[in-house]
Amino acid sequence: MKKLFFISSVVLGIALLLLAVYNFAFRNNVNSPFVNDSKTIEVKNTTPEVPKEEAHIKALTEEKIMSPTYDLEGNQVVYFTVQGREIKKISLDTESVARIMTLSGEPLRAVWSPLHTQALVEMKIADSAKWYLVDTVAKTETPLKDNMETPIWTNLGDHIVYKYYDVKTKERSLNIANPNGSEWKKIGDSPFVNMNAMVMPQGSLLAFWNQGNAFEETSLRSVSLIGGDVKTLFSGKFGAEYVFSPDGQKLLMSSTDQKGGMLTTLGILLNQGAQYQNLQIPTLVSKTVWAKNSDSVYYALPGSLPDDAILPNDYFSKPLLTQDTFWKVNMETGEKSRIVETKEISKSYDAASMMVNDDESLLIFLNRADGKLYSIKL
Repeated sequence: MKKLFFISSVVLGIALLLLAVYNFAFRNNVNSPFVNDSKTIEVKNTTPEVPKEEAHIKALTEEKIMSPTYDLEGNQVVYFTVQGREIKKISLDTESVARIMTLSGEPLRAVWSPLHTQALVEMKIADSAKWYLVDTVAKTETPLKDNMETPIWTNLGDHIVYKYYDVKTKERSLNIANPNGSEWKKIGDSPFVNMNAMVMPQGSLLAFWNQGNAFEETSLRSVSLIGGDVKTLFSGKFGAEYVFSPDGQKLLMSSTDQKGGMLTTLGILLNQGAQYQNLQIPTLVSKTVWAKNSDSVYYALPGSLPDDAILPNDYFSKPLLTQDTFWKVNMETGEKSRIVETKEISKSYDAASMMVNDDESLLIFLNRADGKLYSIKL
């Protein structure tokens, strides 16, 4: 019995000794979560940071705007306010906003000159709409003649081209004139009631076509700015709209391949309409912008469209909004890549008036859903 008591006492003593040594070592271990209250241990958060929408997509304006344009000089965007009848500019470097001038009427739509110091503005004054030449440097508004339609600028901005409707003869002619409408000259005829047009970049041809209508075959035509025969460049598609690449060698278009079609897709025209290629991208030209090198296109891919939507008609005539994702396509290889991951988009964007700044570090667009200007880091 004494021997057993002795052995038990020895074992208990050894256990108490080990416990004391363990407690001393453990309490002074800075890596233990159970530390002395007198010490503060900095614990770093190793959880990966979840990307936020603001990291890529950012609102540039708080008010509703219209007709934005990128101005290389000053790296800024110039635009009209929907309310307040003002022309403003926002610096993309500082995001500071400055007022340029206030208009005498309500702006309905505008076409900026290449130098962005003048604009052709359709304004509503006393319940009537009329086109004006607005000069943001001289702060002037010059009324243009009545019955002027679809005015655009030449590449140098020294002339304007427009369709004129003669109420007496019922004829529609294509004309070129000084920006204030003086010294006009007829260059051709147009059979189209609703027409869109653009001057070919780095060229002297006017391209024009009947405004995109899913129930009407679109006919793309051209005429020289000095006048001459009108030529048909491309036809056979419905609801088509077009935009030239910066080098003028390619023509991006959106269209449907059947009358009243519900699916619109992007295509590319080469050799002034002689060659067509379907890009298999279901979006509208109004949701695209060319890269500066003419080799790629940035585009917004619409979602949440009704199954019975007729495009492009319903998109522009009804209060129809899309939920866009943002992409880039290489026109040489056809490779498509996302600009913004889906998880980074937490609100609805219906992109229009898309543009890129000079170094293509930003994609800028007008969101039809809220009327504000946004930018995406590229």
